[in-house]
Amino acid sequence: MRVLLVELMPETPERQFRTAAYPYLAGLARRLGWRVSWRALGVRYEPTLRYRLSPPDLRLLLAAAARLRPAVAVVNERLPRAQTAALAAAAGPGTRVLHCPLGEDLPSGLAGFARRVDPRAPARVLRDPDLLEKTAPEFRREVLNGAPWARRPLIRVVAGVRCSYRTRVAANPFYRGLGLADAAIACSFCGTPARGPEVRRPAAFAARA
Repeated sequence: MRVLLVELMPETPERQFRTAAYPYLAGLARRLGWRVSWRALGVRYEPTLRYRLSPPDLRLLLAAAARLRPAVAVVNERLPRAQTAALAAAAGPGTRVLHCPLGEDLPSGLAGFARRVDPRAPARVLRDPDLLEKTAPEFRREVLNGAPWARRPLIRVVAGVRCSYRTRVAANPFYRGLGLADAAIACSFCGTPARGPEVRRPAAFAARA
């Protein structure tokens, strides 16, 4: 099965987290028997998160889809219905276009999203609790337009829980002596129990990436 990963890459680095899953989807493809192509378009950050490709960029994307003929096209940002339909039509009859929602929830969501891409994917692979750690990421991609920032991707290695607020009130020296409960100020001092490590060997995992 051929899969096209479409990356809309804003010039603002902090908005590039929505393709954190792409290297792992591309790496997982080898194990699942997919043929994956990754194409990027540099775009200007849209605060509403409702992206609309310019006519030249849309033509570049549709031409790539027509050449590659994917069964599934995965897009990291939401496009207008008309542009989504045009992408599906250019790729050929039966092509599905999926929005990839994975960001910081990549470790827990990778297997589920892979099943959406290919419902026939081998369950024995996707049920592996070490799926992320055993998947060697693949970073090869092609930038379709001339946006200079798109050629300098921000690569992050996610090896565990990334929430910087997961701490106890009592551990914060600025709140010492106030007698606040651990659940106080819920956003800054989340009372949700910390999850276990996402990977068993973080240093080895980072070295592979």
